[in-house]
Amino acid sequence: MNPDLQAACEIAGANDGQTPLKPGPSAPLQLWWHGDSDSIDQAFLVEGLLREIGTAIMPGPWGSYKTFVAIDLAVSVMRRNTFAGRAINKRCGVLFIAAEGAYEIPIRLQAAYEEGGLDDDSPLPFARADQCPRLLDKNALAILKKTADEAVRHMKERHGVELGLIMIDTMAAAAGFDDENSNSETQRAMNLLKALAEHAKCCVLVVDHFGKSAETGTRGGSAKEASADAVLAILADRDLSGKVSNPRMAIRKVRGAPGGTEIPFATRVVDLGLDKNGQSQSTLVIQWKVEGSVLKAADPWPLNFRVFKDALSCALTDHGQDQRPWIEGPMVRAVDAEHVRTEFYRLYPVEGDTKDKRQAAQRKAFGLKMEGARERRLIGTVVAGGLTLVWDATNQRDGQDKTLTPALSVPFSGSPNVTSAGTSVSPRTGQPVPLLGPPRANGNPPALGPPGDSLDDFYLGGRR
Repeated sequence: MNPDLQAACEIAGANDGQTPLKPGPSAPLQLWWHGDSDSIDQAFLVEGLLREIGTAIMPGPWGSYKTFVAIDLAVSVMRRNTFAGRAINKRCGVLFIAAEGAYEIPIRLQAAYEEGGLDDDSPLPFARADQCPRLLDKNALAILKKTADEAVRHMKERHGVELGLIMIDTMAAAAGFDDENSNSETQRAMNLLKALAEHAKCCVLVVDHFGKSAETGTRGGSAKEASADAVLAILADRDLSGKVSNPRMAIRKVRGAPGGTEIPFATRVVDLGLDKNGQSQSTLVIQWKVEGSVLKAADPWPLNFRVFKDALSCALTDHGQDQRPWIEGPMVRAVDAEHVRTEFYRLYPVEGDTKDKRQAAQRKAFGLKMEGARERRLIGTVVAGGLTLVWDATNQRDGQDKTLTPALSVPFSGSPNVTSAGTSVSPRTGQPVPLLGPPRANGNPPALGPPGDSLDDFYLGGRR
């Protein structure tokens, strides 16, 4: 290090790691040169997911099995199994700091340990702390560094491995934010986690919560996800009774690796015998659904567009017809936007003192969703013959059908059947539906012709 810069850093020795260390007024910044061995060190602990040295967040709504997944990750790292189908690149120890729910960790760890499928029954290099200093306190980093150093020493002596992963469950309980929405506070907490990772030469992962609305992501300031090297969201669908279904891990962000996929998993009950009071005890373990299957792409439709998506799907089923928006382009299943509007109004109840107010609210909501879906390239639209035709553009991207099963409020199946009279029949209502245009002599669906002046109204995936 440059001597002047080192001196400046020593003067600032009281820095708590929560704010970047700044050089003195005359000291130059430290430079890294191409060819330096450590300038390209980007090693993964979990291939394509977690760096050997870095920070990660594992957020999700309550009841989505976040801590179970965290325990599964911990056991995978300690035994060098795979995690969610990804390779573990080195066996290492885990320090688990349970800022909340500490009493649940032993039984969950034991179940994952016994279900690991290995003959080795030796103790795992696992250390747990049931308290955590408030991350925003000035002495928090010093306490955590000493705790990590103690874990490192014992893991080397007892197990012959390095400390590779520090987990904190949860961020909210550990940080003690005065204002969780403050990016200043959340950035200080993330800076501390980064400093801890660099000190211990390991990955630091925090379990966290989603906000009230799942599409907004991790609860609190945006600095959390922005600062993290990886964001592995644990998602699930939950009905009003609390029943959880469709659990999965969404790879929201990984620096230097692809994201945007979902990996489904299931839970299985494990019986752990009787406790000291003679009562049966059981817990859950994670089973990943990746063997022999291709990872499912995440649904491109955001959660707050699902009602519009359902309305479009219903309209396409009842009234959709094969159309070719431009002569040389692919065939799409399109429908008059007014049919989409009708279905949207049916699926989107609103409150209002009068019928006029309710209708006005529905019109506004439909307009916003229509425009938002167009801007996000979720739908394609073209104006032809006085009609605005709409189709689902997410099914046509890359020239492949990528249909994802919709979570429809009103189930339906099938597609309209074209009759010899030039009409189609809705599989839901059984009523005839007229074609958008006359069939051509060769029996193919009607062509809309070249886009012409309506080119600016046409969207399909990334094309405009």
